[in-house]
Amino acid sequence: VPRDSKSYNKLPEMFSAGGFWVVSAACAEIMGQFNLGKSSLYPVALFKKNQKTRIDGEYFHLNFGETLKAFEPDQTPNVRVYGLIESPPTGFWDIPFNVVDGDVAINKSALNGPDLWLDPSVPKMFFLSDDLVQALKKAKLTRRFRLKKCRIV
Repeated sequence: VPRDSKSYNKLPEMFSAGGFWVVSAACAEIMGQFNLGKSSLYPVALFKKNQKTRIDGEYFHLNFGETLKAFEPDQTPNVRVYGLIESPPTGFWDIPFNVVDGDVAINKSALNGPDLWLDPSVPKMFFLSDDLVQALKKAKLTRRFRLKKCRIV
């Protein structure tokens, strides 16, 4: 549960809890209608800080199981390597927090796969298909997702 959350009355539709991604039942219902490939959703109980009081609502652990090497760093502005390793493929790419629509470039292989995936060279972000994003938007579930459109190259 988010550390700065003093009120557990309304959790975000998607958040990281203890290093694990959690989605609301409404979000899981939409995601379950799409091709998640090897990714999966598992019911999970959430508890308040005292670890005894259960938080109301139905939530699911989003287990990312799909990876796709589609990120194009040479066509993404302001990308940099982070960590002690000099460059991928052994290092990882870091995308600036303030990216805007079209900054992140991915190749066409992303168009023929699952609707939700990770690129192992960019561990701080995940990718969603446009169809999945539109369904989540239609259900008004994306307010806190910080979604940005990728550019296909």
